[in-house]
Amino acid sequence: MHKLLLIEDYPVISVMYAKVLKENGFSVDTVQDGEQALEKVKQTNYDIILLDMLLPKVNGMEFLKKFKDHGKTKVVALSDFDYKETVKQAFELGIDKFWLKVDNTPHVLVKKLEVLLKEPSERHDNLLTQ
Repeated sequence: MHKLLLIEDYPVISVMYAKVLKENGFSVDTVQDGEQALEKVKQTNYDIILLDMLLPKVNGMEFLKKFKDHGKTKVVALSDFDYKETVKQAFELGIDKFWLKVDNTPHVLVKKLEVLLKEPSERHDNLLTQ
């Protein structure tokens, strides 16, 4: 069972994704801001992190700057916006993928995560991957 941390401040989205992920065999922890996420990653080793970029307290970029376990954990930025500069900076800070929420229903997300977890860990430059 893969351990996943879902960092999402909008409760409806968080519940929707978490429910489907759990139904498909993922162990899911959820938090609503980057500050809580930084505490969680100190306590638990995750296989994958789904990171909303617009968060209260500590936003997605700040989380990435402070998160130091990129070698073991795959990080997917999951956002409503794909501004080139944001995407570029997120890849420079170590994400594996940048996916738009609008393109990723919970069931699509599960399929993409299953593929991602089988891939060797590679960092991409500034490509928008979907």
